[in-house]
Amino acid sequence: MLTRPESRYVLLDELAAGPHASVYRGMDRADGSDVVVKIFADSRADQILTEARAAVRLQHPNIRGPKDLLLLDRPWLILDHVTGESLQDLLDRQDCVDVSVACFWTWQLLDGLMALWRTGLVHHDVKPANIVIRDGLTPVLVDLGSCLALDSSAPPISTPAFTAPELLRGGAASPASDLYSLALCLFWMVAGRHPFAEHHGSSQAMLAAHRDEHPAELRSCRPGVPRGLSRRVARCLHKEPTARPTAVALRRTLEAACR
Repeated sequence: MLTRPESRYVLLDELAAGPHASVYRGMDRADGSDVVVKIFADSRADQILTEARAAVRLQHPNIRGPKDLLLLDRPWLILDHVTGESLQDLLDRQDCVDVSVACFWTWQLLDGLMALWRTGLVHHDVKPANIVIRDGLTPVLVDLGSCLALDSSAPPISTPAFTAPELLRGGAASPASDLYSLALCLFWMVAGRHPFAEHHGSSQAMLAAHRDEHPAELRSCRPGVPRGLSRRVARCLHKEPTARPTAVALRRTLEAACR
């Protein structure tokens, strides 16, 4: 699993840079395929190695797992390149998604997350920018470089607009926190806006809204949404993780809304 970058991977364009990692488009010299290379800014090598080894066992059409891991001065995570438009770009372009399509995509993503949880990991950064719609049909959850082990003691790092309230209270990332973030994605797809959109300009205000404010009902933002779906999304966005529905219950609601 471990290789030297000068013998196999070529870095091409920088795609993104943040305080915790930089992301590059690259090429795998072994087969000429496109890859994504995430180079971490710190040296959490032991944690990243443990989590990447767990994730590499995952084979699921709605999850992009790691392809390789390089332990150098900083860890390099190598991922297959998934072609398509990000859900974030799609929402910026057309505001909202047909309800049945949004539920079908969320159902597929939930299935992928359930497979990830079975490996002992949580994604920890579910958001539209980390969802690629492959061929305009299939949603693929990317950026497993943010994953945490279920028993990880590492401080959680996630995107303010999609941070579950328990993480703000010092709680551990869990399937319930992934479910909260996924429900926010579904809300945005159906309603055409984030439930706390008025706070998008301020990270602190957004985090305070997750902790203290209750989002509007989905039906009030998009009339005609099935009542059962609106109620289920509201439960997924409950401030207490133990009050959220199970993934199986959410999947049943999504299946019904797809019919």
